[in-house]
Amino acid sequence: MKKKRHNKKKPNSKLWGRLQEATPGMREDERSPYFEEICEVAQPTVSRWRTGTTGLNPTHAGAISLKTGFCRQYLTDGNGPRRWNVKPADELELAEILDGKTERGRAEILRFARFHDQDSTDNGDNTPQA
Repeated sequence: MKKKRHNKKKPNSKLWGRLQEATPGMREDERSPYFEEICEVAQPTVSRWRTGTTGLNPTHAGAISLKTGFCRQYLTDGNGPRRWNVKPADELELAEILDGKTERGRAEILRFARFHDQDSTDNGDNTPQA
């Protein structure tokens, strides 16, 4: 007698949760085709994002960021702000942010700022790309 195979569905990954956050008005049956189209990938790639088998590469994160307004860094690994901060920080605000941080904390903030600055100038203009 053959044993029945139970196909247990893998739980959605943390990445998929962030992609759901970025597309709150979509039904699940719309979400995968949407990401396939804007990232120019096949369905298996989106399935791997859903299960956490693979993560987003910078190109795919950038395409999703442009369409949703969510930051690349947040989409990729859950760090940083969720959405683009279109208001530039002034020197006093930056001093307040850095005040009281450890050396490691300041280094992380600067790393994120450099990453963000690089993203905003990749396309040749000054439009924030997150």
